[in-house]
Amino acid sequence: WMQWRRLWNSWWGPVTLAVVAPAGLSGLFALVRSHWQNTNAALVLVLLVVAVAATGRRSAGVVAALSAGVSFDFFLTPPFESLDIARASDIETAALLLLVGVGVSELAFWGRRQQAAATRTSGYLSGLHDAAQITVAANVSPSDLIERVCRQLELVLGVPMCRFDYGTGLGHTRLRRDA
Repeated sequence: WMQWRRLWNSWWGPVTLAVVAPAGLSGLFALVRSHWQNTNAALVLVLLVVAVAATGRRSAGVVAALSAGVSFDFFLTPPFESLDIARASDIETAALLLLVGVGVSELAFWGRRQQAAATRTSGYLSGLHDAAQITVAANVSPSDLIERVCRQLELVLGVPMCRFDYGTGLGHTRLRRDA
């Protein structure tokens, strides 16, 4: 079981699924193609591509879209079991299948990056809050508290330096152009 899990977590697991699943599903649809319309089969293939793209691996999503397009052409468009397409509507369906698959893959990849950025920011802010709580609970001097909070703010904001200026109170905070 651990070997399968390691394979899935590597690059090869999702990419293998991306190649095999659309081809296998298209092969199954080929068995009942007289009872199915190609557009319905294409929609089910899009669902499969979306599922693979949801892993957040761009390569797997793109490979799934390519595999779905080629499998759709090979198994479900006349002349069957060749890479020729006779009808214009089947060409459009295959092209749209590919475009939707690549688009969904890009969206899923972008979503994963946004999630990672949000998690990092949340961790920084949590660290800022924790630093302040621990410092206050430990009866540390105000200057040490300010120093710790400034270091955490430097991490959160990505600035080279932070300092606290005693001012007139809330509502008069300022962030200069140099942060």
